[in-house]
Amino acid sequence: MRTLTDPGRNSFWQAYQRRVGQVIKAAAYLAGLLILAIGFFVFYEVVLRYAFDSPTLWVMDYSIYFAMWAAFLGSAQTMRTRGHVLVDVVTAKLGAKEQRLIRIGVHAVVLSFALTLTAAGVRSTYSAFVMNELTMSALYIPLYYPMSSIPVGSFLLALEEVGSLAGLITNLEPDPEEVVHQ
Repeated sequence: MRTLTDPGRNSFWQAYQRRVGQVIKAAAYLAGLLILAIGFFVFYEVVLRYAFDSPTLWVMDYSIYFAMWAAFLGSAQTMRTRGHVLVDVVTAKLGAKEQRLIRIGVHAVVLSFALTLTAAGVRSTYSAFVMNELTMSALYIPLYYPMSSIPVGSFLLALEEVGSLAGLITNLEPDPEEVVHQ
């Protein structure tokens, strides 16, 4: 019978973390490109508005929707590289075993949140698609385009959390410095 610490099981989780890491890294690069596009959009808007007195109708909407996508696409990479704010005043005083148990608990809570947000996001996005809802802007963009960022990004976060939990449970958690510098 295989256990969670069986070498065959560990190679599965290592492959899982490698593949999920590649997907998450691609999503993070896409998030970066979206932020870069927002910068170009805003620059374009400023030039048109102040140099030619001809503001656009689309820059604000697309900037907001791209920012939504960037935030959700980048959330898994931020979690993967431990880029979120961490307050460790209490946990720093605990032993390694207690810290590991707390990290398992935290990752379990984040996983349940990500799965809940994924499910709610799928329902909301599907509803917006079926009802043909449009944004309340001058462009009338179908609402499911920006809303789909929620289930996609949340699902990526859930995949990352599954890998993090498996790594903690099987003692395969990568060294934080190694993850940050990949």
